[in-house]
Order: sequence, then C-alpha cells, then structure tokens
Amino acid sequence: MQRIASSLLKFQKVRQKMKAYKTKEGCWQLSYMNDGKQRTIYLGKHQTAVSADRAGRVLSELILCRKIGESPSLDLVKRFSELGPKVQASFERHGLMPERGAAATLADLIRLHEPTKVNTKRRTQDHYDDWYNDLKLFFGGNRRLASITKGDAELMRAWLFSERNLSEATVARGIRR
Repeated sequence: MQRIASSLLKFQKVRQKMKAYKTKEGCWQLSYMNDGKQRTIYLGKHQTAVSADRAGRVLSELILCRKIGESPSLDLVKRFSELGPKVQASFERHGLMPERGAAATLADLIRLHEPTKVNTKRRTQDHYDDWYNDLKLFFGGNRRLASITKGDAELMRAWLFSERNLSEATVARGIRR
C-alpha cells in the first residue's frame, strides 16, 4: 500500500512538471523534465487540445514507470498505441518506449513480454512460462520474428496437439495471450 501511495505522489510531481502547450505557429508540444534536463516532444499542428492532453498523460505515466523501475501496464501500452505513429516515434526517440521492431528474435519478444506477467496470478504466470518454453522449443530462441510465417504457426499448432497433447481450447487460449 505504501508503494502505491509513493507512486501516486511521484505521478503527481511528474504531472506538475509536464505541460502541453501550443506555439505561435500552431504546433502542440509537450515539455517535461527528465534527468534534470528540460525536454520537448513536438506533437505537430494536427493535434487538438484533448489529444495533446492525452499524450501528456501517457508521457507522465511512462516517465513514472521509468522512475520506479516498472514496465508500462498493458492499459498504458494500449493508450500509447492509440496516439498515432508520429507521436509514438517522438516518444521512442526520447527513449520513453522501446522502438518498434526492437524485438528482432523470439527471445527478444519473450524478454519484452516478461514484465506483463507481474500483475497476474501465480498459475497464469506458470502458463505463460509454459508457452514461452514451447515457443523456444519449437522455433528456437534465436529465430528471427520476420522469418516466422503463418504456415510455421499452423505447424506449431499441430505440434501442440500431437506432441504436447493439449486440447483445442487450451491451444486457442494460449495463442490469444
């Protein structure tokens, strides 16, 4: 409970240091402090006050995640993905989110997905680990993601039925995750 309270306090401080504003030219910008330095993210002219504020809230939460050493929640990642490609690229250039395509291999993807297990129940974490191991066993950890085709995925699905003796519902649930 104390950790949550301190996180909320830090969030309020981060939020106070961040501001969204419109320049004379009509461009929206987010200004924030990072490592004691003033930083600016340019959002562009085609933003509204609401979308700039939304981007500011995402920015504040991403900075907070970095400060407390936690990875972004799934909800935060979803809101980040709704910002638009230009704004996402700006956040990535500032090091607030990993760049798209950062997971070049299956092992990289699993490593990026690991933090999402934190807020799940113990058995769910065990199921994730089982799926990670199955993926590594079937494809190999160093397999490039770009080289995995739909046909490869179908072969793995068939392998899970035959070799692992998993039911269709279990396989479908694992694929959704």
